[in-house]
Amino acid sequence: KQAVDFTGSKLKAFTAKYDVTANSITLSQVSKVPANTAIVLKGNAGTYILTRAESADAVKDKDLKFKTTDYVVEAEKTIYVLANKNNICGFYPLAKGETLPANKGYIYISNSSKAKSVYGLSTTTGIHHAAVDKARKGVRYNLTGQRVGEGYKGVVIENGKKIIVK
Repeated sequence: KQAVDFTGSKLKAFTAKYDVTANSITLSQVSKVPANTAIVLKGNAGTYILTRAESADAVKDKDLKFKTTDYVVEAEKTIYVLANKNNICGFYPLAKGETLPANKGYIYISNSSKAKSVYGLSTTTGIHHAAVDKARKGVRYNLTGQRVGEGYKGVVIENGKKIIVK
């Protein structure tokens, strides 16, 4: 119920934005967060002491919302919550009839026919071009950019190419 200042904190705060055109969710880091604003937090396990901000401007890109009471999901692939499943951190849909707990952040996607089964996280970084020294044969990554082992099944990126491993 108070604005919070994350400047200098080891705990990072992000807003989330759903891009209809790209059908993707992007996180953007913010330093001050107004009261009653849903955010994604990133940090190591531990205890943090946060600084109360006297005020904070409204944040942009805030498609992340929350309800103050439990909510029963009415349609498939419309309510997405942050979760870590099979070592893939992203926004996953709640099933029709499943309950969204009070005060849990979520993103609403109105066009469920185009919605994905998971939205892997990406953040804005200011990096416009990245140079690759040379491809490392046998090194694979999942679609969220996490390195995966030989036993990983699904779509992977190896040597800059997407492949399906069954």
